[in-house]
Amino acid sequence: MSETLIRTLPQAGDLAATMAEIGRRARDAAAALALVPAEAKGRALRQAADAVRSQANEILAANAEDVAEAESAGIGAALIDRLALDPQLRRKFGKAGRELVELKFSSQRIGRDVVTLYRRLLGQTD
Repeated sequence: MSETLIRTLPQAGDLAATMAEIGRRARDAAAALALVPAEAKGRALRQAADAVRSQANEILAANAEDVAEAESAGIGAALIDRLALDPQLRRKFGKAGRELVELKFSSQRIGRDVVTLYRRLLGQTD
């Protein structure tokens, strides 16, 4: 998916146009996702996490290519460090992502949010 995104962005060198296009696409995606039920978003995020785990080797190989390309392009070491995928950091991010999904998209959270919304709409307070 990111390969498609990158290929359809304005040519490198026009950073302002590239960032504007990424922002436009993000707004369009946010508007579409706003209509998706929270439970479906949570399910999609869990499936995405499963897909990332199952394709870890391919992702790491692509990351190694990105790092090599950055090095040959003369990108600074600090930025290259940010590109390199550290196994411990991956686990930390993965755990944080799972916790966020459970926090924001659990059945209990969704139920509580719906009840709160209905009470607010009806002018009721606790």
